[in-house]
Amino acid sequence: MAIFFPVTDMLNLGKPSKKEKDGGPPKKFRMVFGIDPDDIDAWNRVGRELSPIHHIDADTPPVLIIHGDDDEVVSIKQSEWYIEASKKRGAKNETHPQAGQRPRLGNHPVGHAKIRKVVR
Repeated sequence: MAIFFPVTDMLNLGKPSKKEKDGGPPKKFRMVFGIDPDDIDAWNRVGRELSPIHHIDADTPPVLIIHGDDDEVVSIKQSEWYIEASKKRGAKNETHPQAGQRPRLGNHPVGHAKIRKVVR
């Protein structure tokens, strides 16, 4: 599987300044998932379930992550954390950081070339 600019850990979005006092993401963000914004325990359960990083094991299918280091919405740290967790748990994944790229990479020839190389 190939994914572009993924959020891999909903419980750690990587921007401490954007967290609520209870340690969770902004309450408006939680509401998108139908969660009572004041129920941090509910958020922790749902956020963990939605986060690929918390479900990696040695049987996880290979994943190619393409992520630009100039992404202002989803930090490249999300991809780096996923790869680190994969290595620790015996999964085979790889990432291809793209210098100076933002989320438009999916339409970028470099992104297409990376996918063609992996699919072959």
